[in-house]
Amino acid sequence: MAKAFHEQTSQEADTQIRNQDLDEVDRELSSVKSSRNDLRNSVQFLESKLFRFHEERDKLDLLRHQTENSHQLQLDDAYRALEVRDAMIEQLTKRLEASLQLLDKERKQQQRRRHIIFPATKHDSFR
Repeated sequence: MAKAFHEQTSQEADTQIRNQDLDEVDRELSSVKSSRNDLRNSVQFLESKLFRFHEERDKLDLLRHQTENSHQLQLDDAYRALEVRDAMIEQLTKRLEASLQLLDKERKQQQRRRHIIFPATKHDSFR
């Protein structure tokens, strides 16, 4: 009977130890699951943040590309305007030179006509 009591006590002690071990394993399992869930949430948050960063980078790349193209188009327009201006200046310069030559020629003709109409006298030459 003592042997049976000792075996029963031993079994109860083993059961109690197993229950304690089981409780400890359950707590550890809960802790591990909680850590896993926290990590999963962190990973999801970081993935969404990474996705937003990639979207933002793509938008910035597109904006940079558009700005560079716009800047290049503006430079091209400015160069074309400068070329038109330079061509116009060249054309006006030629016209001005032709006008100046014509005015000089007409002035000389006018002076010859005056000399023909009003010849120089000795009195005029002393002035």
